[in-house]
Amino acid sequence: MEFEHHRASILPEAALDSASETLPLRNESQPLRVGLIRGNPAVDYLLNSSNSHLLQVCLVAALTYVVFAFFSAKSTVPDGVLYPWVDTKGKKVFANWRIGKLYALNSVRQWLALGSEKFLEKGKSYALPDFYGRRPYIIVPYNRTKLFIDRPDNATSLRDAANDIVVSDYSFPDPKIFRDHYGAQIMYRYLPRSLPRLVDEIWDEVKYLCDKDWGTTPGETREISTYHKSFEMIVSLSSRMLLGTAACRSDDFLSSVREFSLDVFRCMALDALLPRGLTGILGPYLVSLPNRWHVSKIQKYTLPLIKKRLDDLAFNDANPDEKRPVEDDYISWHIRFAQTEGNPAALDPYYIASSMLSMQFATASSTRYALTNLFLDIYSTKPEEGVVEGLREEIERVYREHNYTWSKQALSKLYRVDSAIKESLRYSGLMAHGSWRKVVAKDGLVDDETGMRIPNGAMIGLDFWTRHHDPELYPDPDKYDAFRFSRPREEYMAANPGEQTTDEYLKLKRLDCTYTGSDAFLVFGLGKYACPGRFFLTMELKLLLAYVIMNYDVEPLKKRPSNYWVGGLILPLRNTNIKNAPEYIPFPQKGSIPSSQDVSSEAFIGSPTEAKNLKPQFPIYPKVSMMHGDGGQAGNTDYPGPLGHDTSITSGANTINMMLWGADGSLTAGYGNASAGLPPPRGIVALEPATYQIHAAWYPPGNETLGLAYMEYLQDTDDILLSTKEGNVYVVHRGKCKGNPFFTTTRHIDLRSVLQPWELLLNTMFDTAGNIWFTSGGIIGGGDPPQNSSTFGYIKPDGSIVKRRVKDQMVENGIAVSGMQVYMATGPSGKANTTTATGYMWAMEATGSSGLNVMWKIAYDAGAGGKPGQIARGTGATPVLLDDKYVVITDNADPQVNLLVYHQQTQESEEEQLVCSVGLFEPGKSNNDNAALAHFDGENYGVMVQNNYGAPPVRLSNPGAPFVLNGPWNDMSTMAGGMTRVDVTPEGKCSTRWESKLAVKAVSILSTKSGLLYSSVQDTERAAKGEYIWYLAAVDWLTGETVYKFRTGMGGTYNDNWSEGTLGPDGTFYQSVLAGVIGVKDGR
Repeated sequence: MEFEHHRASILPEAALDSASETLPLRNESQPLRVGLIRGNPAVDYLLNSSNSHLLQVCLVAALTYVVFAFFSAKSTVPDGVLYPWVDTKGKKVFANWRIGKLYALNSVRQWLALGSEKFLEKGKSYALPDFYGRRPYIIVPYNRTKLFIDRPDNATSLRDAANDIVVSDYSFPDPKIFRDHYGAQIMYRYLPRSLPRLVDEIWDEVKYLCDKDWGTTPGETREISTYHKSFEMIVSLSSRMLLGTAACRSDDFLSSVREFSLDVFRCMALDALLPRGLTGILGPYLVSLPNRWHVSKIQKYTLPLIKKRLDDLAFNDANPDEKRPVEDDYISWHIRFAQTEGNPAALDPYYIASSMLSMQFATASSTRYALTNLFLDIYSTKPEEGVVEGLREEIERVYREHNYTWSKQALSKLYRVDSAIKESLRYSGLMAHGSWRKVVAKDGLVDDETGMRIPNGAMIGLDFWTRHHDPELYPDPDKYDAFRFSRPREEYMAANPGEQTTDEYLKLKRLDCTYTGSDAFLVFGLGKYACPGRFFLTMELKLLLAYVIMNYDVEPLKKRPSNYWVGGLILPLRNTNIKNAPEYIPFPQKGSIPSSQDVSSEAFIGSPTEAKNLKPQFPIYPKVSMMHGDGGQAGNTDYPGPLGHDTSITSGANTINMMLWGADGSLTAGYGNASAGLPPPRGIVALEPATYQIHAAWYPPGNETLGLAYMEYLQDTDDILLSTKEGNVYVVHRGKCKGNPFFTTTRHIDLRSVLQPWELLLNTMFDTAGNIWFTSGGIIGGGDPPQNSSTFGYIKPDGSIVKRRVKDQMVENGIAVSGMQVYMATGPSGKANTTTATGYMWAMEATGSSGLNVMWKIAYDAGAGGKPGQIARGTGATPVLLDDKYVVITDNADPQVNLLVYHQQTQESEEEQLVCSVGLFEPGKSNNDNAALAHFDGENYGVMVQNNYGAPPVRLSNPGAPFVLNGPWNDMSTMAGGMTRVDVTPEGKCSTRWESKLAVKAVSILSTKSGLLYSSVQDTERAAKGEYIWYLAAVDWLTGETVYKFRTGMGGTYNDNWSEGTLGPDGTFYQSVLAGVIGVKDGR
């Protein structure tokens, strides 16, 4: 992760890559900002087909010269090196002739052992031969780091060492930018402070990558290439940090980043092989050709992102009240850093892209080896050592203690995982030596202790391998002891508080993998230039290991494959595979819901009936499943329902709220994980309809509050659109692998900068153009605070946002979407919340010069508010579409609410926009806080409205507050009750068709297959006595008569708590209740 690690000894590994992989040809259509091979007259002449013979002669001659020059050239080691060479055995060839440096390929390990014995243990430095044969590499004792670590940059330079090692003149598109190390400065500034936010994003990416590559099907064994999969995962994760979500899942982009990383090593190898005279000639062309080809492919993705980000940030600076959402990634960090530093040149898109490219190389280079070694070390331990089980116990325990979410704090509690990572870095190593600094002082340096002069151009560093295998520091150093560093910490944590001291705690903190204040562990360097990416590296490895350990059963390796040394680089074998099988561990089955009261009551009231088919559901697009049915919110379905024949009930004690159906009959539901504490974290689950078994779960990052009421399931794509009250939008895909469901996040949009600080995100819905419409708002009776404004608009497929804001109005319900048109109602808030308040009904579309066209906006009477049982201040109804003709809501007028029927399409005047208004229920006892339910029978539009006047409040989770399960909060006898059906003719005439006395507060559902309306009800006469008996009521849609009631349960556990009732494809009626979910189904 830091440039000082990529030293000359890496070169042989690059040579192996170069020999085994084919380099692609450059795409001439891609513009580059560096010198091109075309355009050079001499090169063009040689590439012309008519001169191919001459080209062959030239290439043969050049190759002959290169080979001769390499094996016969003398070293260019500067004069004045007075330190002894570690092992020249008096043979001058090894010190002065480049062919002798080939000996360095396989002798470094022996040289380091000999150098430690002969020199370091005696406090002396020595010179180590290198593959280049161009400069001495001086290894100094561990107590002499001040010789080079703390020197000023104009004396010894990490930057210059890195530049020389990676041959930045040829390997990077803009050498100057690399030499500036601008990206490293930005990472030092911004990366550590961004880690808490990045935990959620990296965890999301880890789940996606492991599910994709390691599998999700229990029992399915896969062989995983430890090196290649580690490389792919690390590049994906680093791209998520650097670029956000835009390109981190593009196979073409990620492949180009990986190839560029290898290109740099190939370039270093070729540079070492070429004589100095040819490097300047062939370097810009032959050496760097593949680099520039992959850079062009990478910048095809990065440049448009950078240009748009510059534009968005400039717009936000100029419009602080109308900010566009931007990702908090490296691009944003770079722009803000350059602006703060007053460096306009660094704001050039190509400069940003090149700077970011150096960071992509740094984050991908060493971490892939670290992850490969980690897998090999852990899964080579013997099962009886308990390493895997010990890690699993800690991971699952900490995950559970932090409400099944990862955070920076939670990761810090993974002592064993941290120890396993640190021990792998120590035991297997990445570099045999490192922390290099180049002597840049013109006259060199003088070693104050010995008086020896170190010439300009020399490299000074440390022996890592010997230090990390010193038995005095690490007992039994040649054994991988996964919990070497965690045992002392766990012993301290287990001690009595009186035995714990601050000094001991601080001492143990130095056992952290990222601690760089000691020369006992050198992987991340020393001094002010210690690797800035070490915190991100360890976070990546912890999250990857946590997911693999929790979800996969990996077959132990019989023997740990030995790493091989090439120069000073220690490499794991590339062809080592591990076998894994996903561990499918279903959520615990919690059994059925018990009745919390035991009172005598009739199990079935009424008579079975036969189906009365109604006209099928009118198609609304996009094709979705929601709480109120489809995108038109009409509350009807073409699924059948129970008719009362041999009816039975089942239940599941998982806390389910909102149930959405896939086109294949799959059930996705909102879920409150009560086992994780109170208030329970909200997520979604894949629920087995017949058994209520949970098979998969998804939670929003950071334990945000997921809005379940208005989530949307797209049936054509199996995508679920979700939002959190905090202002984040997620598109989560439900997939299936050999019969087992899984969830993965495919899109994330951050709307926090779009909303006002007091606003909560409430609604999100797709239109047919792929725009995501959103509104702020809340449900006051559901625990949300009043908000004195509402922000609404839509997110385009390209991520840009169109929005409006209205003051003193608040969205309190869902919205309806059909095609490109959106319907929304707002209620009075802030200054508009008076005793004669007004709300508004809106119709909008994504057109017009502003990008958002308000087709029409009509005021309605919101009354004085304060009615018993009232949940919303304005209308309590989500807009409901009557096919493609009308849209309906209720007002909140006093003393009687009205059903308001509007034309969907714009009319000439406000008076014409309103089709009719129909008074509902008894004046003084009239209120509605649920969406209407509608159906067109071919002649009339039937609209059913509930009377919620006097209803008990929504039961909210309130940790610490007294709660009586069978208390008065269950009592629905206080309700005025009533359901009214109003018919609307195509000509616009409105009349009441029937009235029912049933008291209902839950969301009802109409089956077009059975002709019955299904609602959760209560025996209100018994409820007045404190006996709470719950029924499913089946009401004839044509007449309003109650056909039958079927008892579902008794007591507070079966309270529907204003929740959704729905029908499944097999005719089962499902109702969410306080203690879980119930299902009512006919026996035939």
